[in-house]
Amino acid sequence: NHVILLSDGNTKSIYYHYNRMISKFQQANITVSTIALGTWLVNTKLLEDIAKKTKGQFYQITDIIKLPRLIIKDSEFFVSQSDFHEEHFYPKINQGSQILKGIYDKQFPPLKGHTITEAKENVEIPLVTNIMGKTDPILADWRYGLGKVVVYASDANARWSSKWINWSMFNKFWSQVVRWSMRDISKANYDVKVRNDDSKIVLQIESSTLLEDDTKLEVSLRSPDYSGNGQGFLLKQVAPKRFISELKDINPGIYNLKISRVKDGKVIDLKTKGLLVPEKIATKPLEYAVQGNNISQLKNIAEITGGKYNPKKEEITVEEQEIVIFKGLAGFLIPLALFLFIIDIAVRKFNRRMADSGAE
Repeated sequence: NHVILLSDGNTKSIYYHYNRMISKFQQANITVSTIALGTWLVNTKLLEDIAKKTKGQFYQITDIIKLPRLIIKDSEFFVSQSDFHEEHFYPKINQGSQILKGIYDKQFPPLKGHTITEAKENVEIPLVTNIMGKTDPILADWRYGLGKVVVYASDANARWSSKWINWSMFNKFWSQVVRWSMRDISKANYDVKVRNDDSKIVLQIESSTLLEDDTKLEVSLRSPDYSGNGQGFLLKQVAPKRFISELKDINPGIYNLKISRVKDGKVIDLKTKGLLVPEKIATKPLEYAVQGNNISQLKNIAEITGGKYNPKKEEITVEEQEIVIFKGLAGFLIPLALFLFIIDIAVRKFNRRMADSGAE
């Protein structure tokens, strides 16, 4: 997995041949350290390129007595790359970060070891190692959806960080790590709407606050599980606080809408909202596109049916007249007669019984 090349770098082969060789080393995940012997007629550019592109280390020595020790040190360092490396070193600030606010390069105490890691794309690396010129990440951070991730590639106990435990800024460092990793509270608020506009899906965003100078609004849609990189859309400002964008090539469904305020290439405010994208409505039929009244058609209908087009009020109103309506009472009288007939029969039977009782 590791090669140490001792050479002056001078060769009759063209550089293209070495590019192919370097590519094969990269595919096989083999690191190559190069050692330039001497300073006279040494092709350091070739040796440096081979070491850099294969993630090895370049050395140049003039004292041959130092060569065995250098080979042993390089071998021990790269053989241990699979897990961790233990060696006394001082961390080095690689780039500015809120995590390291108020802490400077020379204030860091030494570490005795670190876990070997490799940074992904779009990852901030505030703190790195500085061992034999090799810089591995010690502190890295990045955003994942609404959350944030911080990786510290050493430990926080006596094995590797014995000097850190008693460091005066130990609490400050970890407090800032925790504070940075907490979810941001957006200062802005947005009213988001999605509408169908003649077979187009239009996103409308209205901000509660005006954008500052040199600040722009960027949006992107991602699936709810945050898979993929998301799809960005250009916003068109139609009012001081209102922006619109057509959502092209987006399937109907639920998405996470990320709204970012960007200034000088950096996100200064981030808000994520849920968004339901509806299905597109087909273009309106031609009959709905006709505007105004079809007067000629109305006149034709009036003429054919014997009516009149656009008559006056007097021509369509009727004077009030008394209307007599006759209504039959059979439906009421027949049931009443039937009811009285039954009552009559009952009364007759009752009187007959009373008469018979008196005769006895």
